Amino acid sequence: MHPGDPRPGDRGTFGPVVARPTLGGVWKYYEQPDGLRLPSSYGLTPSEEEALRTRGWQLLLRGEDDGYLLGEYATERIGTPLTDDEVDQLAAFLRDARRAQQAQWAPGEPGPTPLSRAFAVLEQHNVLARENFACCLDCASGEIVGEFDDSRTWLGAVYYHGGDTADIIENGHTHLAYGVRLPAFFTAQDWNALSGAEQQEAYEKLTVSLVKQVVIPILLEHGIDVDWTESIEDRLRLSNVTYLARV
Repeated sequence: MHPGDPRPGDRGTFGPVVARPTLGGVWKYYEQPDGLRLPSSYGLTPSEEEALRTRGWQLLLRGEDDGYLLGEYATERIGTPLTDDEVDQLAAFLRDARRAQQAQWAPGEPGPTPLSRAFAVLEQHNVLARENFACCLDCASGEIVGEFDDSRTWLGAVYYHGGDTADIIENGHTHLAYGVRLPAFFTAQDWNALSGAEQQEAYEKLTVSLVKQVVIPILLEHGIDVDWTESIEDRLRLSNVTYLARV
Protein backbone atom coordinates (compact mmCIF):
# COMPACT_ATOMS: atom_id res chain seq x y z
CA MET A 1 0.00 0.00 0.00
CA HIS A 2 1.09 3.55 -0.70
CA PRO A 3 -1.41 5.65 1.24
CA GLY A 4 -1.41 9.41 0.96
CA ASP A 5 0.62 11.04 3.69
CA PRO A 6 -0.96 13.37 6.25
CA ARG A 7 -0.84 17.09 5.75
CA PRO A 8 1.27 19.09 8.19
CA GLY A 9 -0.43 19.45 11.53
CA ASP A 10 -3.20 16.93 10.93
CA ARG A 11 -2.25 14.48 13.67
CA GLY A 12 -5.07 14.16 16.16
CA THR A 13 -4.75 15.72 19.58
CA PHE A 14 -6.86 15.74 22.68
CA GLY A 15 -7.09 19.45 23.33
CA PRO A 16 -10.09 21.43 24.55
CA VAL A 17 -13.31 20.69 22.71
CA VAL A 18 -14.07 23.53 20.31
CA ALA A 19 -17.39 24.82 19.03
CA ARG A 20 -18.96 22.11 16.89
CA PRO A 21 -21.28 22.14 13.92
CA THR A 22 -24.74 20.66 14.37
CA LEU A 23 -24.54 17.21 12.84
CA GLY A 24 -28.03 15.89 13.31
CA GLY A 25 -27.73 16.18 17.08
CA VAL A 26 -24.98 13.55 17.24
CA TRP A 27 -22.72 15.76 19.34
CA LYS A 28 -25.00 15.26 22.35
CA TYR A 29 -23.71 11.70 22.56
CA TYR A 30 -20.23 13.07 23.24
CA GLU A 31 -21.13 15.14 26.29
CA GLN A 32 -20.21 14.17 29.83
CA PRO A 33 -23.11 13.68 32.27
CA ASP A 34 -23.96 16.84 34.17
CA GLY A 35 -21.94 17.14 37.34
CA LEU A 36 -19.54 14.31 36.58
CA ARG A 37 -16.44 14.65 38.74
CA LEU A 38 -13.66 12.26 39.74
CA PRO A 39 -13.72 11.23 43.41
CA SER A 40 -11.99 13.73 45.70
CA SER A 41 -10.25 10.91 47.57
CA TYR A 42 -7.48 10.85 44.96
CA GLY A 43 -6.22 14.25 46.04
CA LEU A 44 -6.30 15.87 42.61
CA THR A 45 -6.30 19.63 42.28
CA PRO A 46 -9.33 21.08 40.43
CA SER A 47 -7.29 21.59 37.26
CA GLU A 48 -5.84 18.07 37.45
CA GLU A 49 -9.28 16.58 38.03
CA GLU A 50 -10.72 18.39 35.02
CA ALA A 51 -7.79 17.47 32.76
CA LEU A 52 -7.79 13.80 33.74
CA ARG A 53 -11.58 13.51 33.50
CA THR A 54 -11.61 15.19 30.10
CA ARG A 55 -8.82 12.98 28.79
CA GLY A 56 -10.48 9.84 30.13
CA TRP A 57 -13.83 10.77 28.60
CA GLN A 58 -12.29 11.49 25.22
CA LEU A 59 -10.63 8.08 25.28
CA LEU A 60 -13.98 6.46 26.07
CA LEU A 61 -15.53 8.20 23.08
CA ARG A 62 -12.93 6.41 20.97
CA GLY A 63 -13.84 3.10 22.60
CA GLU A 64 -10.66 2.97 24.72
CA ASP A 65 -11.98 1.77 28.06
CA ASP A 66 -8.93 0.50 29.94
CA GLY A 67 -6.52 2.53 32.02
CA TYR A 68 -3.35 2.23 29.94
CA LEU A 69 -3.62 5.41 27.87
CA LEU A 70 -5.13 7.30 30.78
CA GLY A 71 -2.15 6.22 32.87
CA GLU A 72 0.27 7.53 30.24
CA TYR A 73 -1.48 10.88 30.31
CA ALA A 74 -1.50 10.99 34.10
CA THR A 75 2.23 10.26 34.23
CA GLU A 76 3.06 13.01 31.72
CA ARG A 77 0.57 15.72 32.67
CA ILE A 78 -0.64 15.29 36.25
CA GLY A 79 1.53 16.53 39.11
CA THR A 80 -0.21 14.44 41.79
CA PRO A 81 1.29 10.93 41.64
CA LEU A 82 -1.19 8.12 41.01
CA THR A 83 -0.54 4.40 41.26
CA ASP A 84 -1.47 1.99 38.48
CA ASP A 85 -4.33 0.70 40.63
CA GLU A 86 -5.64 4.22 41.15
CA VAL A 87 -5.53 4.96 37.43
CA ASP A 88 -7.41 1.72 36.75
CA GLN A 89 -10.01 2.71 39.35
CA LEU A 90 -10.46 6.12 37.76
CA ALA A 91 -10.79 4.56 34.31
CA ALA A 92 -13.41 2.16 35.67
CA PHE A 93 -15.26 5.06 37.32
CA LEU A 94 -15.49 6.90 34.01
CA ARG A 95 -16.36 3.74 32.11
CA ASP A 96 -19.25 3.05 34.49
CA ALA A 97 -20.49 6.63 34.02
CA ARG A 98 -20.40 6.20 30.24
CA ARG A 99 -22.23 2.88 30.39
CA ALA A 100 -24.90 4.37 32.63
CA GLN A 101 -25.30 7.16 30.09
CA GLN A 102 -25.54 4.70 27.22
CA ALA A 103 -28.23 2.77 29.10
CA GLN A 104 -30.47 5.84 28.86
CA TRP A 105 -30.35 5.88 25.07
CA ALA A 106 -33.42 4.63 23.23
CA PRO A 107 -33.18 1.22 21.53
CA GLY A 108 -31.20 1.53 18.33
CA GLU A 109 -30.07 5.02 19.24
CA PRO A 110 -27.99 6.65 17.87
CA GLY A 111 -27.35 4.11 15.08
CA PRO A 112 -24.44 3.98 12.62
CA THR A 113 -22.91 7.30 11.65
CA PRO A 114 -22.98 8.45 8.02
CA LEU A 115 -19.26 7.70 7.79
CA SER A 116 -19.80 4.16 9.08
CA ARG A 117 -22.58 3.65 6.55
CA ALA A 118 -20.35 4.99 3.78
CA PHE A 119 -17.60 2.59 4.81
CA ALA A 120 -20.05 -0.33 4.65
CA VAL A 121 -21.01 0.65 1.10
CA LEU A 122 -17.36 0.99 0.13
CA GLU A 123 -16.79 -2.59 1.19
CA GLN A 124 -19.70 -3.64 -1.02
CA HIS A 125 -17.68 -2.07 -3.82
CA ASN A 126 -14.59 -4.10 -2.85
CA VAL A 127 -12.80 -1.29 -1.07
CA LEU A 128 -11.63 -2.31 2.40
CA ALA A 129 -12.63 0.39 4.90
CA ARG A 130 -11.44 0.72 8.50
CA GLU A 131 -12.33 3.32 11.12
CA ASN A 132 -10.19 4.22 14.14
CA PHE A 133 -7.61 1.76 12.84
CA ALA A 134 -4.33 1.47 14.76
CA CYS A 135 -2.71 4.26 16.74
CA CYS A 136 -1.00 6.33 14.05
CA LEU A 137 -0.55 6.58 10.30
CA ASP A 138 2.66 4.56 10.18
CA CYS A 139 1.13 1.67 12.14
CA ALA A 140 -2.12 1.80 10.20
CA SER A 141 -0.34 1.80 6.84
CA GLY A 142 1.74 -1.19 7.88
CA GLU A 143 -1.14 -3.17 9.37
CA ILE A 144 -3.85 -2.53 6.77
CA VAL A 145 -2.37 -5.11 4.39
CA GLY A 146 -3.14 -7.82 6.94
CA GLU A 147 -6.83 -6.90 6.84
CA PHE A 148 -7.33 -8.17 3.29
CA ASP A 149 -8.92 -11.61 3.12
CA ASP A 150 -9.94 -14.02 0.36
CA SER A 151 -13.65 -13.16 0.44
CA ARG A 152 -13.35 -11.08 -2.73
CA THR A 153 -10.92 -9.30 -5.01
CA TRP A 154 -10.17 -6.21 -2.98
CA LEU A 155 -9.44 -3.17 -5.13
CA GLY A 156 -7.80 -1.19 -2.34
CA ALA A 157 -8.38 0.28 1.09
CA VAL A 158 -9.31 3.46 2.94
CA TYR A 159 -8.71 4.05 6.63
CA TYR A 160 -8.11 6.57 9.38
CA HIS A 161 -6.24 6.05 12.65
CA GLY A 162 -6.83 6.78 16.31
CA GLY A 163 -5.34 10.25 16.17
CA ASP A 164 -7.72 11.07 13.31
CA THR A 165 -10.61 9.86 15.46
CA ALA A 166 -9.64 12.49 18.02
CA ASP A 167 -10.07 15.13 15.32
CA ILE A 168 -13.56 13.86 14.57
CA ILE A 169 -14.57 14.01 18.22
CA GLU A 170 -13.14 17.48 18.67
CA ASN A 171 -14.22 19.28 15.53
CA GLY A 172 -16.01 17.04 13.03
CA HIS A 173 -13.28 16.50 10.48
CA THR A 174 -10.63 13.90 9.78
CA HIS A 175 -8.17 12.70 7.15
CA LEU A 176 -8.52 9.51 5.16
CA ALA A 177 -5.62 7.44 3.86
CA TYR A 178 -6.04 5.21 0.82
CA GLY A 179 -4.30 2.94 -1.64
CA VAL A 180 -4.94 0.34 -4.31
CA ARG A 181 -4.18 -3.35 -4.01
CA LEU A 182 -2.01 -4.20 -6.97
CA PRO A 183 -2.96 -7.92 -7.32
CA ALA A 184 -6.44 -6.73 -8.34
CA PHE A 185 -4.94 -5.09 -11.40
CA PHE A 186 -1.69 -6.86 -12.27
CA THR A 187 -0.22 -10.33 -12.18
CA ALA A 188 3.16 -10.46 -10.47
CA GLN A 189 4.77 -11.19 -13.83
CA ASP A 190 3.17 -8.22 -15.57
CA TRP A 191 3.99 -5.88 -12.68
CA ASN A 192 7.61 -6.95 -12.51
CA ALA A 193 7.97 -6.43 -16.25
CA LEU A 194 7.44 -2.69 -15.76
CA SER A 195 10.24 -0.27 -15.00
CA GLY A 196 10.25 1.58 -11.70
CA ALA A 197 8.93 4.73 -13.38
CA GLU A 198 6.19 2.77 -15.14
CA GLN A 199 5.18 1.14 -11.87
CA GLN A 200 4.91 4.50 -10.15
CA GLU A 201 2.87 5.96 -12.99
CA ALA A 202 0.54 2.97 -13.05
CA TYR A 203 0.08 3.04 -9.30
CA GLU A 204 -0.74 6.74 -9.28
CA LYS A 205 -3.27 6.43 -12.11
CA LEU A 206 -5.01 3.47 -10.51
CA THR A 207 -5.13 5.14 -7.13
CA VAL A 208 -6.50 8.45 -8.39
CA SER A 209 -9.08 6.61 -10.46
CA LEU A 210 -10.27 4.51 -7.51
CA VAL A 211 -10.55 7.52 -5.23
CA LYS A 212 -12.33 9.72 -7.78
CA GLN A 213 -14.64 7.10 -9.26
CA VAL A 214 -15.52 5.02 -6.20
CA VAL A 215 -14.45 6.48 -2.87
CA ILE A 216 -15.41 10.14 -3.20
CA PRO A 217 -18.84 9.59 -4.80
CA ILE A 218 -19.86 7.21 -2.01
CA LEU A 219 -18.68 9.62 0.68
CA LEU A 220 -20.59 12.48 -0.95
CA GLU A 221 -23.74 10.35 -1.20
CA HIS A 222 -23.63 10.03 2.60
CA GLY A 223 -23.44 13.77 3.22
CA ILE A 224 -19.70 13.87 3.87
CA ASP A 225 -17.74 16.82 2.51
CA VAL A 226 -14.47 15.89 0.80
CA ASP A 227 -11.45 18.03 0.01
CA TRP A 228 -8.57 16.53 -1.97
CA THR A 229 -5.68 17.82 -4.06
CA GLU A 230 -5.83 14.74 -6.35
CA SER A 231 -2.24 14.00 -5.37
CA ILE A 232 -1.46 10.66 -3.77
CA GLU A 233 0.91 12.55 -1.48
CA ASP A 234 -2.12 14.01 0.34
CA ARG A 235 -4.86 12.31 2.25
CA LEU A 236 -8.51 13.18 1.77
CA ARG A 237 -9.86 15.72 4.23
CA LEU A 238 -13.37 14.81 5.37
CA SER A 239 -15.72 17.27 7.02
CA ASN A 240 -19.16 16.87 8.54
CA VAL A 241 -18.23 13.52 10.09
CA THR A 242 -18.85 11.89 13.45
CA TYR A 243 -17.65 8.80 15.30
CA LEU A 244 -19.47 6.80 17.95
CA ALA A 245 -18.25 3.82 19.96
CA ARG A 246 -19.98 2.06 22.82
CA VAL A 247 -18.04 0.75 25.80
